[in-house]
This record gives sequence, C-alpha cells and structure tokens, in this order.
Amino acid sequence: MVDKVLLHEKLKLLTEYILDLQEQKNLSLSDLERNKQLRRYIERTLHLAVEACLDIGSHIIADLGLGEPESYQDIMNILCQAGYLPASSRLLSTTS
Repeated sequence: MVDKVLLHEKLKLLTEYILDLQEQKNLSLSDLERNKQLRRYIERTLHLAVEACLDIGSHIIADLGLGEPESYQDIMNILCQAGYLPASSRLLSTTS
C-alpha cells in the first residue's frame, strides 16, 4: 500500500528543492566558478532533488509490484515502461 504520508513528505521536499533552485536560475557560470559555497549549495540541492525523485519512484515501483530495479537508472526506466513517466524521460542503458 502506498504510504501517502511518506510520499507527501518527499513531494514537499522536492517542491522545496525545486523552488530553491529556481531562485538561482539567473546565476552565470562565472558566478558559480567564483563562489564555491554557492556552487556546492546548488550541487547539493540538485543531489537532494534527484534523491527525492528516486525515493518516490522506488516507493511507487514497490507498491505497484512493477519489478525490482537493479540501479537508479532502472527506476526511471521502469516508471516509463509502466506509463507513469513519458517515454521521452527514459534513460538509455549504458550496458546495452
């Protein structure tokens, strides 16, 4: 069964990370090169956003019995194959 509280919390965090990143959208590459703290903030926020997406995807896959992802890439591919993400989101396997 989907843990609605868990998904709600993960989505809330993901929304926060996206808003934080949107606040920085006008930064230039030179801004990031000059400011190590800002660069690390952006990198870490992106990392947290991706992690939240993978957690949400893993939870959905497990709950719906869609398979056993062997890698992070598999999470997105399984969700695409099941129609939960558009096919254009599908990641190409590097081992094919």
